[in-house]
Amino acid sequence: MTATKKKPSATRKKPSKKVAKQPSSFMGRMKTFVVGYGLGVASLAVFNTMGGFEGVFGKSGQQVADDTVASSQKIASQAADQVQQQAKPVFEFYDELKTATVEVDVEPEVGKERKQFDYYLQVASFRNFDDADGLRARLILEGVEVDLKEVNSQKNGRWYRLMAGPFENRSKMASVRGRLAEHELSPIVLKEPKG
Repeated sequence: MTATKKKPSATRKKPSKKVAKQPSSFMGRMKTFVVGYGLGVASLAVFNTMGGFEGVFGKSGQQVADDTVASSQKIASQAADQVQQQAKPVFEFYDELKTATVEVDVEPEVGKERKQFDYYLQVASFRNFDDADGLRARLILEGVEVDLKEVNSQKNGRWYRLMAGPFENRSKMASVRGRLAEHELSPIVLKEPKG
């Protein structure tokens, strides 16, 4: 039988710091109370020897209280008036708008129609006619109407483009675009003025 030693844990406990309470001093508190009580009694005695409220303020206690209440009410009334004046914003532009005139240099255009556009989708573009025609046939079988257009340029040569449209509005174009996305095609949107 072998004695096993405990392995020290990975975390080390910090020693707790206890703050020792100082013993409460009943006598210290009692001395403070007695001194405070004595000062209060002495203050009252001096106040009475001076003649009370009449000797200090020249008025009776009730008159001092009434004056204090009256001055407090006056201050509160003034503060309430200031708050009401600040709380009500004054808008002068309503009066100015009634008398103001506005001069406009541009004559209004009556009956001008918004420019209308046709929307097209360029579904794909191929150099080889057979590739373009094959995709066109597949899309027509799926219910997507596309046209095959041949484009010649001096710089890029001959291209065969599959075009869907024209669409009267963007919502109709978006529905066809969604059907093309099901076939993993990302068409380019083209917008041309109606003419």
